[in-house]
Amino acid sequence: MARDPRIPIMTASAQASPHRSLTIAFTISLAFHTVVLGLQFIRLQRQRLQRTELAPLDIIYEAHTSATQELHHLQRQVAQLGKNPENIPSPPQMSAPMTHIRIPDRPALTVPNLSTETSSSRAAVIDLTNLVEAAQGNPVLLSYFGAIREQIQRTANQQTWMTGQPVQGVVYISFLLTSTGQVVVANVVADRSVSSSALQDIALRIVKASNPFNPFPPSMPEPSKTIVVPLEFLTGS
Repeated sequence: MARDPRIPIMTASAQASPHRSLTIAFTISLAFHTVVLGLQFIRLQRQRLQRTELAPLDIIYEAHTSATQELHHLQRQVAQLGKNPENIPSPPQMSAPMTHIRIPDRPALTVPNLSTETSSSRAAVIDLTNLVEAAQGNPVLLSYFGAIREQIQRTANQQTWMTGQPVQGVVYISFLLTSTGQVVVANVVADRSVSSSALQDIALRIVKASNPFNPFPPSMPEPSKTIVVPLEFLTGS
C-alpha cells in the first residue's frame, strides 16, 4: 500500500519529546516546592527565636527609703507626740502574780489534831501528804490514794479559785470518805494549816467539788476512812 503523503512520519526523537517535557516540568515543580518549604521552615524558626528573645519581662521596682527620710519621719512623730501628750502610749502593765494550787508530796512533819477521837479512829486516818507512807507498801492502796490526789488536783486546775491579792501557804483538809467513795464531812486541820481564812475556804471548796471518789478497793474492808490531804498555794507568774 502506498503511504499517504499528507500524514507526517513520526520519528523516534519526536515520540520521546513528550516524556522529556513531563520530566522537566516535574523536576522544576519539585525544586520550586522544595525551595518554598525551605523558606517557610526558615521563617517559622526565625519567628520562634523572636518570640523567645522578645518575651515580656516583669520589672519590679522597690522603693527604698533612705536613712535620712526615716530619721525625719521619726522626728516628726516625736514632735507630734510632744504636742499631744495624751497620744503617748502608756507602758504595758505587768500582769499580777497568779496563785497556783498543787498537792505536795512530802513526809508529814506533824500529826493531825485528833485528840478528841479514840485510838481506833486514829488508825483509820490516812494522811496523803506522803503516798508511800500512806500505802505502807501495798501497791493497790498506793494506786488508790494516788487517784484521790490526782482527782483533787484536776479539780483545782479546772478554774480560777482565787482572785485579788495572792496569798501563799498550805492548807490541810481532813474529810471522812465512805467505802462507796462519798465525802461525808470535810474540815480544816487548823493546827497544820496557814491562818488565811480565804485559803482555808478555797481548799474546802476544792475537796468538796472533787466528790465523789472511786469506791474502796478490796484491801480496804472498813466502812469509812478519814483522809487528810494538803493543798499548797504558791504565788508565781
